[in-house]
Amino acid sequence: MQKICGATIVQKGPIIGQYENQSIHDFLAYDDQQVLRFSHVATVDRDGTIPLAQLSDEEVVVSPGLVYRLEREG
Repeated sequence: MQKICGATIVQKGPIIGQYENQSIHDFLAYDDQQVLRFSHVATVDRDGTIPLAQLSDEEVVVSPGLVYRLEREG
């Protein structure tokens, strides 16, 4: 299982698309009871960086540039 911020993904929602040869899951549920729901694909600068200013306080970037929004906090 994949870990993000010290938590482990315990469930992935249905696949709703593909980006950069990776599946986009509707949601990601973690062992700390947090649930993240897919929001959008991040904008990437010419140099390949992702400007964090495009994210709200409730959003995180999951490789390869998928933005998920916190839906439920544990």
